[in-house]
Amino acid sequence: MALTLRIDKPIAELALAADLPLSLIMLQVAVNRVRRPKRAS
Repeated sequence: MALTLRIDKPIAELALAADLPLSLIMLQVAVNRVRRPKRAS
């Protein structure tokens, strides 16, 4: 149990750390997709 927790915790922290920039990029891409048609029209 202690071993799995030691292995899982850094992986979970890495996943969260990697997930934050990824979600920010996804948000920016979504915002850009919404803004572009409005600027064109």
